[in-house]
Amino acid sequence: MLAACVIMVAALAFWPHPVTLPLTEDAQHILAFGILTVLTRQVWQRASWRRLVYGMFALGAGIEAMQWAFTPRHAEWRDLVADAVGIAMAVAISRVLAGWADSRA
Repeated sequence: MLAACVIMVAALAFWPHPVTLPLTEDAQHILAFGILTVLTRQVWQRASWRRLVYGMFALGAGIEAMQWAFTPRHAEWRDLVADAVGIAMAVAISRVLAGWADSRA
């Protein structure tokens, strides 16, 4: 599932023209990186949260750098900020839910 999501995000990121969805571009970035962060955490549960956040942010920065260098699309700082917001929201929600589940056990 994680691999499929990474492939889909990469395909959408490098598509020659932005894909029109019923969400703002910022919301698309937040949702995509939130989902990727949750799925990545499920795959690598032993990884520290810090390593997970750095890795996800590096993925977002790498996508923006590649858009700037290799595609007719352009890189935007705003996209990277939206990626970071999605990552932070996913981490916060995951940690709250994990704490809630632990308290119920």
